Amino acid sequence: MTSPLLRFITTVRYRFFLLAGLIPYFLGFSISYWQQHKVNIFTFILGLIGIVLMVTGVETYNEYFDPADRVFMLDEKKKPSISIFILGTASFVIAISLAIYLSLLYSFIILYIVLAGTFFAVFYVGPPLRLAFRGLGELSIFLSYGPLMTLGSYYLQTFHLSIAPILVSLVPGFIVVAIAVANEIPDYYQDLLSGKRDIAVRVGTKNAVVFYAMFASLSLIILIINSLLKIAPLVSLIGLITAPLIYSSVRTGYKYHEKPKLFIPAIRNLAISYLMVSFILILTFLFS
Repeated sequence: MTSPLLRFITTVRYRFFLLAGLIPYFLGFSISYWQQHKVNIFTFILGLIGIVLMVTGVETYNEYFDPADRVFMLDEKKKPSISIFILGTASFVIAISLAIYLSLLYSFIILYIVLAGTFFAVFYVGPPLRLAFRGLGELSIFLSYGPLMTLGSYYLQTFHLSIAPILVSLVPGFIVVAIAVANEIPDYYQDLLSGKRDIAVRVGTKNAVVFYAMFASLSLIILIINSLLKIAPLVSLIGLITAPLIYSSVRTGYKYHEKPKLFIPAIRNLAISYLMVSFILILTFLFS
């Protein structure tokens, strides 16, 4: 029998902790530190716990509600059990409880940001809205894993709203969307049969490569603009070293968009680009 701990580790895959949760959280923190050079350890730790819980909820709900993952699954025993749903619901409830606690101590803006993130997390594939099946999946990913998480982390340190973390968050936010679209290409038939209306299903796999190339390129353009306008440190332009990886990803994508196994390097290069540009941003804000 699988232990609860092993089930937890298997369900909440490492890439989402890293790509979709922790990095924008640390980015928002680093922006606040660059501006005020002080740290609120208490809100930082509680916020970090909340992010981990939210990502846990996202992953468990996706596994439980997304039929695209089970289109070709004939073994009924492999379908997720109700315990997956319970784990996700408990994670969301605890995360919202932490937000309420922090809101009572500081400001209800914290709760509003968390509730907005919870909305996209729950209804990305969850009924009745099922945003990914209505063509709103990529927008949900962009808002959640870009502006919302970054602004939320920033607010926990500064307790005021600012356009700066939103503008900076567009850089990793657009690459996350590029990764999401790239991941849709190998899953084209599963998504088509399950009724998902993602970009790859709507425009085809070849045109989907054009979309993710556009999103990734836009990320680097915004990086340049932010640096030149001093919204981010000028040294953050080092992030442009990811351009060759993005180019390689797009080139591979065009060539192998109909061959899922050979397409994997395209996704990998995008993921590496995301990690590199995000870490560069975080470090430049912390040490500039």
